[in-house]
Amino acid sequence: MSYELDPLPYDYDALEPHISEQVLEWHHDTHHQGYVNGWNAAEETLEANREESDFSSSAGAIRNVTHNSSGHILHDLFWQNMSAEGGDEPEGALADRIAEDFGSYEAWKGEFEAAASGASGWAL
Repeated sequence: MSYELDPLPYDYDALEPHISEQVLEWHHDTHHQGYVNGWNAAEETLEANREESDFSSSAGAIRNVTHNSSGHILHDLFWQNMSAEGGDEPEGALADRIAEDFGSYEAWKGEFEAAASGASGWAL
């Protein structure tokens, strides 16, 4: 199986002035593409190892599958959740769940920001 990078669900300049067209294009087309390429390469290594019954590089390839697949999947979530019209506090069921789990939106935001600061921006 080969993995591919889906196009962004909006134009590269859609998030300006918060994220520039140049940064968004690089982040998607180069950085995210790197995760896709790494995942495919790791899967190819594992397939070759199975065919040759030589598993000496399989542990590293499995780590590369884990790293690159999670990078790809998390970036897909990131792109789907970005919006030029976004940024407001949630409403409805999501707001209710945040209040139930964290006590308030502000408490959730504080915890999210603390988690993100120690994980290169990823708080998932």
